[in-house]
Amino acid sequence: MSESGPFIFGLSVAEFASLARRATREAVRENLRAGIPVTGMVDGVIGEIHSTDALALELLKDDPATEISREPKV
Repeated sequence: MSESGPFIFGLSVAEFASLARRATREAVRENLRAGIPVTGMVDGVIGEIHSTDALALELLKDDPATEISREPKV
């Protein structure tokens, strides 16, 4: 007998998490393209990203596979 893992709307947890990451990234991109600052948490640090910030410029690249990470402040 095989066991099945948890599913959300017919998607595995990993598939659902991937969909949520893509949707969040696209929502942030659209806001930044419109000039709307985005407030969020990156690596445990809450901050506001403006469309001219280096992090935003990296995110606005057309490569959807780009993973954004912020170096911890020391």
